[in-house]
Amino acid sequence: MTHDRFQVAFDELLASQQAIERQIERTQRQSEDTERKLGRLEGLFHNQWGRLVEALVEPGAVELFRARGLDVGMSARRIKSSRAGRNLEYDVVLFNGTEIVVIEVKMTFRVADVREFLEEELPYFREACPHFGPVRVFGAVAALEYAEQSDRFAERQGLFVVRAQGVRLDIVNPPDFRPREFCV
Repeated sequence: MTHDRFQVAFDELLASQQAIERQIERTQRQSEDTERKLGRLEGLFHNQWGRLVEALVEPGAVELFRARGLDVGMSARRIKSSRAGRNLEYDVVLFNGTEIVVIEVKMTFRVADVREFLEEELPYFREACPHFGPVRVFGAVAALEYAEQSDRFAERQGLFVVRAQGVRLDIVNPPDFRPREFCV
């Protein structure tokens, strides 16, 4: 092969390699864009499922907890607060003037979710929502599914455990369960 032919072949190879590198960069940008879009869709999906589970839990929760001896009569969904130096949202709150049940709702609960509720949300309820006054505060978790034995973990922490099954709600703690009072 002559030097000129070698140079032409080399130039063609170099141009081809550069074209491939541009295509790889374009593909990588498209992949990153797709990943961002999927992340947003996943967030929307989980948010909508969470709202659906809240809508399943809230209407029957008052009667469910009354049957367990807590005379709650009112309920509210998605109470938001930016007090106590935190932005907090409580999914479902049941109350009667002397007792409150704060329910964290998820489609699937994991142990880390229970810990977050116990450490980052529930202890600040009284500060976040002072308009409820000096009431006894109890906690509960409600989900369609409990992974990692998070239901047992929640119960050991003194939380009521609610299982949503279709339109039916059940408190799965044993009848002799004594809930922990939070915000004391």
